[in-house]
Amino acid sequence: MTQTLFIAVVGHSGAGKTTLIEHLVPELKKRSYRVCTLKHTSHAGHALGDEGKDSDRHFRAGSDVSVFACPEQVQIKLRPKKIRDMEKFVLPFYYDADIVLVEGYRDADWPVKRILVASPADDSVAYVEQLGNHRVISVVGEKPDSPGTKWFHRDDYERIAELIHSEIQSLQCQPIY
Repeated sequence: MTQTLFIAVVGHSGAGKTTLIEHLVPELKKRSYRVCTLKHTSHAGHALGDEGKDSDRHFRAGSDVSVFACPEQVQIKLRPKKIRDMEKFVLPFYYDADIVLVEGYRDADWPVKRILVASPADDSVAYVEQLGNHRVISVVGEKPDSPGTKWFHRDDYERIAELIHSEIQSLQCQPIY
């Protein structure tokens, strides 16, 4: 069994994280990887799914976990007691993924490599230092201003996917224990 590579795409609101993930998924699928995604926000109050529908009503009534399932998809809403509970609940869903692209979870303490998406106004050098240089595998943005870190232009999706490919190749060569 191979290890799953978790890549967190982090950056400020409006930097282009979602757009990058939207383009990386098909690039990685072309390479025959099983790709999964996880969207995280630290902001409370975001509506999930169809507001007012049955599963939403169950959740609003106080259900700790509400699942909506149909032949094409499953949606799960839960109220974690703490953020670590949510990670324990969510991570098993990715058991057979090669790559999980995570939008957000900047401060996750589980093994995850990060791609920083910098907006033109960001100080990516300071942001990389804040995240920890050893965990940032590249910066995506308008200009290379983070010495010692791989840099890609924000729409160079093929080369970014190639970087992720090389990360998963090196991961599969390492012992899992």
